[in-house]
Amino acid sequence: MLAIALIVALSILPSVLYMVWFRNSEKYERERWRPLIGIFLWGAFGGVALALILEVILEELLPLDAVDSLVYPGFFIAAVIAPIIEEFAKPLGLRFVRREINEVEDGLIYGAAAGLGFAAIESLGYSLSSGIPVAILRAVISTPVHAGMAALTGYGMALVLVKKRSGWVLMGCYVCAVVIHGISNFFIGWAGSSEKVGIILASIAIELAAVIGLVVFVRKRIKRLDSKRPYLSPAGRLLPRAAGAGGTSRVLLCEQVGCGASGRG
Repeated sequence: MLAIALIVALSILPSVLYMVWFRNSEKYERERWRPLIGIFLWGAFGGVALALILEVILEELLPLDAVDSLVYPGFFIAAVIAPIIEEFAKPLGLRFVRREINEVEDGLIYGAAAGLGFAAIESLGYSLSSGIPVAILRAVISTPVHAGMAALTGYGMALVLVKKRSGWVLMGCYVCAVVIHGISNFFIGWAGSSEKVGIILASIAIELAAVIGLVVFVRKRIKRLDSKRPYLSPAGRLLPRAAGAGGTSRVLLCEQVGCGASGRG
């Protein structure tokens, strides 16, 4: 019983802590908890369910027998099929909170939340069948990697919604997430199927590099974008987050018409 409780904690708690950390990386106009938790739950349940359904369908439709064991057993599904489907399913829920995305960094935060919800349930499933060591490994590697990859697609979506960039920008961010996911899964599978210490150590090193790179990129990008627009009144007071007509934030209205120290026009 204690082992199960520990596995549950190791699977879910890191995702929650990362979500809080990314959310609090913003100094101004932080995201509201309700939609953020909603996106986390989408990733945990909607994203996981959709990914499972699509993966089963594709495995039935595509002739994978010839290529799935090309490098190691399960290679094609892990390194190609799963990344394409999961990086589509995780951030799909951002469409439900698109009115909340009025800054580019919002896409990074909501995308990360979706990825973290997905990682929590996926880690729980793997760890309950494989034990505490897998739970620890996934908490250290898989959880932040899932967050970072989904954040990339969320970033692309925010660029389209906020900056009115081309849909190709979103597609490019999605492709980047898929490629990183594919490389990550490839090395995880390679390490798991190999008995050579060198391959295992090299795979772990690559995974840790991916973790550090993605986490640093997402957090620094959030902070940098947030710092470019200090949400302060002319008197230097922090303006509250509030939505105006058409989803325009009160901050933006204040910038357009000018606000006094109270934040009112």
